[in-house]
Amino acid sequence: DMSWAPVLKAYGRNNRSAMLRLPMNRPCIENRAPDMSANFYLSAAMSLYAGLDGLERKVDPGQPLNDNLYLSRDVRSQAGSLRRLPRTLLEASDALEESEFARSALGDEFVDIFVAQKRKEWDAQFYMVTKTERDRYLTFV
Repeated sequence: DMSWAPVLKAYGRNNRSAMLRLPMNRPCIENRAPDMSANFYLSAAMSLYAGLDGLERKVDPGQPLNDNLYLSRDVRSQAGSLRRLPRTLLEASDALEESEFARSALGDEFVDIFVAQKRKEWDAQFYMVTKTERDRYLTFV
């Protein structure tokens, strides 16, 4: 996967393959996990809450991973210690539902309602046959 979209929960200096990127040309933390379809307000709230929580608890983030996380053998050998980001809406919903951190930040009621809605969205689209599937599997000779 060379889309430069992050797949592992990791950070790196000027590393576009990491979830959190520390650009060299400006003092900031770039959270690359949310995409354009994410709710901006929820993404910003969770990022801010995570940062404040880390500062309050004095969490050591460990060493930055500056290699290409798609190609590096060193990173692949560490894969057991690095967690993969959810790949589907269903995986993300499950992770959110189980997250004590999210429940602390957003509240149980919000998380339960949000997860239920996202699972309805997943169920609605999961059973649809896409154009890609029709083209791939239903091509007649």
